[in-house]
Amino acid sequence: MALGTVEELCDVKRCPTPQALEAAFCIAESNPEFDVELAAALTAECGAGKPNLARVERLLALLAAVAPPDRLYPILRASMAHEDPHVRAKAALLLSRKVENPEILAHLASDGDARVRANTVQALWGHSDEHSRQLFARALDDLHHRVAGNAAYALFLLDPEGHPARLKRFVTHPHPRFRRAGAWILRKIGDPANLPVLQPLVEDKNAEVRASAYVALVALQQAAARAVASAGSGE
Repeated sequence: MALGTVEELCDVKRCPTPQALEAAFCIAESNPEFDVELAAALTAECGAGKPNLARVERLLALLAAVAPPDRLYPILRASMAHEDPHVRAKAALLLSRKVENPEILAHLASDGDARVRANTVQALWGHSDEHSRQLFARALDDLHHRVAGNAAYALFLLDPEGHPARLKRFVTHPHPRFRRAGAWILRKIGDPANLPVLQPLVEDKNAEVRASAYVALVALQQAAARAVASAGSGE
């Protein structure tokens, strides 16, 4: 099947992603404005009442392949701040798999919208290159709890032994949103050994912190029960 239009490239049922990417490269070589057409299609799709997520993902993948960095940044930024959480997730997935440009990552990680910053950090969980490490270290000091919390978990994945000190700054933080983030981090880590660290949050003066801590408490207790059952069965 000859592929020459955005619509043909976005037909996910008839056109596999590798074939679409190959065609997009060929089109972009002869049409320097092709990424603008892709961006316009993405904007139209994201502006729909209920975006077609498969189409969104395909358009983002094509743009990541052919768009110059100065054009790709605003596209990613808009997608990662979209009101639809599924669109944000698709953009974050693309970022984690496709974008390796440190300049783009730095811009996204310092964006004025906390959603963009937080999603950027989350998209890079598990990345261990030096640029990602520096990005996580800076994000840990972010004034928004979700950004800082995502950075703390990213650093835990890279350095599990160094997380107690980072956890303490959340558990003892004067702002309840950061203490809630501390409960989330403890639940995300999922280590029953952290139950004593969680206890102050279970007894926190803030009701929302206590609620988040209770969810984490149940998760850690369940993890402890599974560990005991596994040990008893000799696994």
